Amino acid sequence: MMFVEQGLMSKQDVDEVGDILLKAAADIEMNGWCKHSFFDNGASCAEGAIMRAVGRSLCYTYEDKNGVAQCGVSLPGYLERRAHDRLLKYVNLPLVDMVRVWNDIYAKSEWDVVQTMREAAYAK
Repeated sequence: MMFVEQGLMSKQDVDEVGDILLKAAADIEMNGWCKHSFFDNGASCAEGAIMRAVGRSLCYTYEDKNGVAQCGVSLPGYLERRAHDRLLKYVNLPLVDMVRVWNDIYAKSEWDVVQTMREAAYAK
């Protein structure tokens, strides 16, 4: 689907989930792409970029019962999960799989990840 690249699709054709994928693609384009880690020196994998696009941190801090700061893992929200599902459906992987599996095993390059995310943004 080269419609995005050729400018045949407009931002108006994108829903809320597609907007997340477009933001994630732009994040990778701007900051770089990595494999085998959510983030690496500013670069991110596809899943990390989606996480950033929705404003979620990998962990959150809280105080335990003794007042000591701890880090808890934050879980994906509804829209983030839908962005994962749309991308996995677009690349024809089972929805039980993870975006990081596609990123680390199947994606061939930064361009591949960015272009696929953009195309998936317009898929419904």
